[in-house]
Amino acid sequence: MNKEKLREQAIQYLKSLTSLQKKKIEAELTENMLNTNLWKRSNVIGITLSMEMEWDTTMLIRAGWEQNKIIGVPRTNRTKKMITFYQLDHSKQLKKSLYNIREPDENSEKIEEKNIDLLIVPGLLFDKNGYRIGFGGGYYDRFLKEFTNNTISMCNSKQIKKAIPIEVHDIPVQYLLTEKGLKKRSTSH
Repeated sequence: MNKEKLREQAIQYLKSLTSLQKKKIEAELTENMLNTNLWKRSNVIGITLSMEMEWDTTMLIRAGWEQNKIIGVPRTNRTKKMITFYQLDHSKQLKKSLYNIREPDENSEKIEEKNIDLLIVPGLLFDKNGYRIGFGGGYYDRFLKEFTNNTISMCNSKQIKKAIPIEVHDIPVQYLLTEKGLKKRSTSH
């Protein structure tokens, strides 16, 4: 099955969850993330501002603020198809961009890639090797190409498949965090 079909199936799965099911999984993912050493040892965390069908990242962002962590969220450059992370201190810094994505405004402070200790990478489907299918823009694969610190994705165990199509430019994440806990990616390919 090709990436587009798999992407459609994953979106349908996420949309099929009831509000109660989604909130339960999100609570488990948040708790599991906060209990990882990856989170505990990180001072600067890169994370997306989730959209409606994605796993809600609001609780993690708030927890990071409460723990005096620096929270970085991406702003997209659609011309270059790149993302850059900016420090988020409060929700008043946000503006809506194309596709109604919330992004940090022009007054936000840029965070250098090398300063991000832990990058939480979004995705729709994953395999045990840490490869992912996202929304198809390639923004994170471009960012991950040069990124050398810890990477993790949050997903429900139903979002992990035995195999997904992999292209030359795809970059795997190091860890998958599910409602069942943390899994380091297999290194076999």
